[in-house]
Amino acid sequence: MLVSPELKITVARQCELLSVERSGLYYKPVPKVDDTVMMNRIYDIWYKSPCFGYRRVTKVLRRDGMRVNRKKVKRLMDLMGLKAIFPGPKTSLKGESHKIYDYLLDDLYIARPNHAWQVDITYIRTRKGFAYLTALIDVYSRYIVGWVLSNTMEASFCLEALNQALELRL
Repeated sequence: MLVSPELKITVARQCELLSVERSGLYYKPVPKVDDTVMMNRIYDIWYKSPCFGYRRVTKVLRRDGMRVNRKKVKRLMDLMGLKAIFPGPKTSLKGESHKIYDYLLDDLYIARPNHAWQVDITYIRTRKGFAYLTALIDVYSRYIVGWVLSNTMEASFCLEALNQALELRL
């Protein structure tokens, strides 16, 4: 009741007189849950298994009996700066079998186009992993003479870029 019960005014009329919605009269606010307990539990799970992302952390929390939404777990992990640790792309081989050569164009005087080309491979992160862009660049004009985009790091796609450049320039 908004006013004294002795006045014999219905709840609907009282709400109308006070310009209040009836649903607001019965509204009980949901108490805010302290996120520190959940954040501590998320950190414990992530510390034991740093390869777990927010989805797997959510599964562990649910298995432990906590009612959580994966979006809330993601928001809290972002707030704490926690991210899953996973291996990156295998871009180059290390060891004696992979020799590093000196820069061969240091002492070369380049006076015309098509005298020397350079190759560049760029790794482009996508939602499903990496894409690899191979570009052949004319050293004299800095013009891209051939390029190929691939989803694998095989030598064949580098040769495709070379063949494309040879067809266009020679």
